[in-house]
Amino acid sequence: MNRLATVAIVAAFAVFAERGAVADPITIRVAMPAPPSTPFNTHAITPWARDVERAAAGAIEVKVFTGTALADLRNSYDRTLNGVADVGYGPLGPISSQFPNTQVAELPFITHDVNEAGLALWGLYTSGILTDEYERVRVLALFHFPPSNIFSKKPIRRIESLQGMRLSVNGKMIGEVVKRLGASPVSIAPSEIYQSFARGLIDGVAASWAALATYKLDEEARFAVEAPLGAGMGYVVMNKESYARLPDVAKQAFDRNSGRLLVVRLGEAAAMTDAAGRERVAKAHPDSILTLDAKELERWRERARPLLDEWANTTPNGAAVLKAYLAEVEKMRTK
Repeated sequence: MNRLATVAIVAAFAVFAERGAVADPITIRVAMPAPPSTPFNTHAITPWARDVERAAAGAIEVKVFTGTALADLRNSYDRTLNGVADVGYGPLGPISSQFPNTQVAELPFITHDVNEAGLALWGLYTSGILTDEYERVRVLALFHFPPSNIFSKKPIRRIESLQGMRLSVNGKMIGEVVKRLGASPVSIAPSEIYQSFARGLIDGVAASWAALATYKLDEEARFAVEAPLGAGMGYVVMNKESYARLPDVAKQAFDRNSGRLLVVRLGEAAAMTDAAGRERVAKAHPDSILTLDAKELERWRERARPLLDEWANTTPNGAAVLKAYLAEVEKMRTK
């Protein structure tokens, strides 16, 4: 075989090898343990996955597994950490004890704007203050779920109306908030709230507009009062080893499409779910949504203020974290 033929064969093998690499992309499994129809999937996770895939120019295939195929909302973080999923989405609530400083973004009466809250939380993370809490994973986004409101059978215009009310809550922090406002928090499984309402076992529920619509609580709750009572947080994280094994083009695809861009997408999805629930109630009962005037809102804020001080005093580095988070909220507000 002459030298020219040998060179041609080697070149051909190189082309086939390159094409083979492109034709056999690395599969990235995304655990999205929420219904496929939720805006968090349709508006955020699935479009984001497609953008990452396109940006990687064939190096990866990003598969989104909705529902509980790979994980559920309680174990998505652990499944990602252990490599069952390469990327995981979920609420921080079930694992919040692992992220004490991140819980600052759950404190009440700071903001009622889900986009503002999410971007402030992301700003806190990128500043380095929360880095140690996430050293085992690669964080792609931190965000806020829709904020809690109070839904009840009777109108609540003053804090005195809350005294002695039994309110269903989902989470320790919101339970502390309603307790400071004079109500009695009651922990009930979401699927049982409707019946508890109908039977008079509770007088109201502290939840988001999205939850109200999902569980048809508006059939029992005639009135709603909107106040910045706080909200739960969520995450999108990636297994570090899964990221490390990617070619540079795929790493860059994740880097460029995640972070603030993904936080904004998730914030928009949260706002969409909230708006849909609110619109449904507003159409059925136009006079049912109540707004506290500035003076009354300040009374509620003052009643709950000790929670911020207690959190700052009992959380390692809490005072500095709270100060930094408030600064991030103000930064988002001025933008």
